[in-house]
Amino acid sequence: MNIPEHTVLVDRKLGEAKERLTSSILLTAAAINGLMPIPRLIIVVRHAPNKVIPEIGISGTAYDYNLIELDLDSGRIIEFESLWLHRILTHELHHIVRMRMIQDPYETLLDAMITEGLADWFDVQTNSVVPPPWALALDDVALHSLLDRARNVFSSKNYNHNAWFFGEDLSTFPRWTGYAIGFHLVGKYLAKNPGLTAAQLVATPAKEFLI
Repeated sequence: MNIPEHTVLVDRKLGEAKERLTSSILLTAAAINGLMPIPRLIIVVRHAPNKVIPEIGISGTAYDYNLIELDLDSGRIIEFESLWLHRILTHELHHIVRMRMIQDPYETLLDAMITEGLADWFDVQTNSVVPPPWALALDDVALHSLLDRARNVFSSKNYNHNAWFFGEDLSTFPRWTGYAIGFHLVGKYLAKNPGLTAAQLVATPAKEFLI
């Protein structure tokens, strides 16, 4: 198997955890490469406690097809290292592959929801874990109510990403609404197409998930 050589840049503030984090990241990338070919990457790991998801002490962002940034709280390494480092990186690697296959996987609200839903299902299927908290952020009543609202603006290219996904305006949308709707839509598609996986669907256009 051809495994690309990735560059992992770890913040000096992470001290003695640098080698351990680097090893874990490279092992995860190699495992994912066995499921879907990933390009050569630069993975930046920063001590940035102001940017982490508070519930898990780490967050990730995929940029420009070959760059991933992992932000973490060095004081919580023991808490997240055994589980969430691997899961967050799995999620972001799915984004990287989709970015290379879809011209703009965040162009519309629907595009963004499906891109996030696929990445969360990829994490669940690949790592045999329960869905992350953001994927189940809405109860059934809220989910279907907000899904109805979302349908009216699925094609919008001017949607407020931070409001739909991060709860920037909680008077408008609960935190993580976009993630929960995306996870729901991809889950329905997978249920109607048994045998398919989020890895196999990485290049599938978002509109295909409206069933």
